[in-house]
Amino acid sequence: MKIVNKPLLHKFIEENPSKSEWLKAWLLKVKQESWDTKDNLLGCFPKAKLKDCDKATFYNIEHAYLLDVSIHYASKIVVIEAISNL
Repeated sequence: MKIVNKPLLHKFIEENPSKSEWLKAWLLKVKQESWDTKDNLLGCFPKAKLKDCDKATFYNIEHAYLLDVSIHYASKIVVIEAISNL
C-alpha cells in the first residue's frame, strides 16, 4: 500500500519517541500489503476498528495512542488522517 501524509506520523514519533517502535512496525507492514477489501485489512490487523468501509482506527493500548486512516482499496492508498495519545 502507498501511504500518504507520513509527515504527520513522523512528527508524532519525534514528539513521542517511546511510541515509535510499534508505529514504525505498522508503517513497514502496511507498505508491504496490498489490501483489496476490509477483510484483507482485518486479516493483517484483526484489532483494527472499521468506522466505515474505507476508514479504520488502529490502537495500541500498551503505548496509548490512536491512529486514524482512510483506505482507498482500488488505488492501494492509505491516508493517515490523525494520530493522538489516549
